[in-house]
Amino acid sequence: MKLVLVVHCVDAEGPLGGDARRNDDGTPEFFDTWPAILASLNDLTTPKSRDKRQDSYGNPWVFSWFTLDFQGFATNPKCRDTTPHCVYDKLGTLDTSGDGFYFHHHAVPESGAGDEWADEWNPEPAEEQLDRMWRERGRRPFVFRAGGTIENNDLSHWLDDEGFTVDFSNRVSERSRPDSGLYDFSWFGAPSRWGSYQPSWDNFLEPGGAGRHVYRCIDLRSRYNELTDAHVDEAFTQTNAENRPAVLSFFSHDNRDMRSETKHAYKLIAAGAKRHGIPWRISTAVGAHRIYQDAQLAVAA
Repeated sequence: MKLVLVVHCVDAEGPLGGDARRNDDGTPEFFDTWPAILASLNDLTTPKSRDKRQDSYGNPWVFSWFTLDFQGFATNPKCRDTTPHCVYDKLGTLDTSGDGFYFHHHAVPESGAGDEWADEWNPEPAEEQLDRMWRERGRRPFVFRAGGTIENNDLSHWLDDEGFTVDFSNRVSERSRPDSGLYDFSWFGAPSRWGSYQPSWDNFLEPGGAGRHVYRCIDLRSRYNELTDAHVDEAFTQTNAENRPAVLSFFSHDNRDMRSETKHAYKLIAAGAKRHGIPWRISTAVGAHRIYQDAQLAVAA
């Protein structure tokens, strides 16, 4: 089956202010209040807006929200909202009934600093958040995106031990390099197919026998990377050559203005589908995973 499944992931983290980066003119680079975030997201989540970006089958655009609880940190220099479930609850005020809701986590560094990435994996804050989600909201997601897309073998092992089946953290692209200073961010050496692999126990960047499926998912538009016509063509060429679905996935952040970049992604994909004469389907992370894996099993049989 020749088909490109499209997954628009969103690292949903809430307002980002304080000492967060600013634009060259001094204005905030990020939304620093909930009203600003919700106003921009409301423009994207109304039925009218979603219907402007229908796939080849007439399905409206959907998002996969990976929600963060900013818990366990000793400092908060970027003035994040530390209320438990705040991101999930705020998104629930929008028309998001057809979207997917999953787990996003920023590992807590040994220093406890709220603006530092962790070099080592401490599972306790993540386990506390998952437990709170279940007790207080009745949710237990099994789909994951790593904060900063930073994973290591310890986190990889924990994800499998906790029963996570899907992971959309693989950020590998043509810009990934071992000497970039962003090794943990860039996933240099990971598979670059538009689909998933099951990681090795010894090296999460290599295929092996671990239980979960890790999907490639690159920046839609950021200072590190962006989705291009070339990426879109890769996905359509891959499904055409293999006669099985490809999963074209990219990620945004809720505290940036996602409106222009979402419109940009839709135009790239619609144009790619027309060039290649192959349909595409917008899907949640779970929906795409199910279709992709069913097709993989069919090919194997």
